[in-house]
Amino acid sequence: MIEVNAALALGSNDFRFEAVLEGPVTALFGVSGAGKTTLLKVLAGLLRPEGSVRFGGETWVSPGAFVPPERRGVGYVPQHAALFPHLSVRANIEYSKRGAADEIMEMLDIRALAERRPPELSGGEARRVALARALASRPRLLLLDEPWEGLELTLRDRILNHLSEVRRRFAAPVVFVTHQPAEVLGFADEVIMISGRRVAGRGRPELSLPGWSVPLYTNYWRLPVRGDRARIGGRELLLPERFDAPEIDVALAAQEVVLSAQPPGPLSARNILEGSVSRIVELGTNALVTVDVGAPVVAAVTTGAVRELGLREGSKAFCIIKATSLRARAS
Repeated sequence: MIEVNAALALGSNDFRFEAVLEGPVTALFGVSGAGKTTLLKVLAGLLRPEGSVRFGGETWVSPGAFVPPERRGVGYVPQHAALFPHLSVRANIEYSKRGAADEIMEMLDIRALAERRPPELSGGEARRVALARALASRPRLLLLDEPWEGLELTLRDRILNHLSEVRRRFAAPVVFVTHQPAEVLGFADEVIMISGRRVAGRGRPELSLPGWSVPLYTNYWRLPVRGDRARIGGRELLLPERFDAPEIDVALAAQEVVLSAQPPGPLSARNILEGSVSRIVELGTNALVTVDVGAPVVAAVTTGAVRELGLREGSKAFCIIKATSLRARAS
């Protein structure tokens, strides 16, 4: 169990985190800039907050004490792999001088890369090497910052499979950062919603979260706005009200997104976003379909609808969104 009751001031931003993380795998979920990575760094010991942080029966942060990163037994994988460019893959993994590099490389399918150097690796390979280096330190807690971000769909699926194997074979709890609902549903046991540099809610991935009153099968974006028009992926999004702010947080339940495989005719819905299908995740008789419109839009539909519309990865799709379905608030 991880208990956090901490405050932190970084420049003009004030962070306040009160949360209990109990699941074997916990997702820190929210829009970009909400404070997810900051909380991850607090757990890693890279930032020193006011208040308290406890892991198991140990106090890592208290008014009179601070346990530094090297004494916490934490494996931290930042969003950018941060490998030593002058060392081989094997030397990077063995840097901690603790774990069995060959066994870990075998598990993550990177043994053939052992003598390469980081500049010679693809994005997905570098992510797996960074994960291997973290595991080689035999961590008591594994922290991952957007492990799938920027990767192609096939690479995301491979890393998800590798992380599932890590979860099975290693006893260390995992905390990972994401802003994609499909990643939460595919990997997490519990989710902590971060919004506005605060903890907005906690629950199981399939349940609603306090503060938003919408299901987790939800799109969350931070968007530039002018009046009642926001910009998403270079496209205009009509909002249900006007805002006097440069940016807003927008939530849209995936069940409110209507999909079409053809350009729709005249509709009362004011927003029609054209894109291509980048991911389909089947959940029994339902499916989450992610459409790339310059930003990801997740729609919840039936698997029957997926088949009837002929949706598949790479196919064209139109997202039809009523302005009144959007929940927006100033960032």
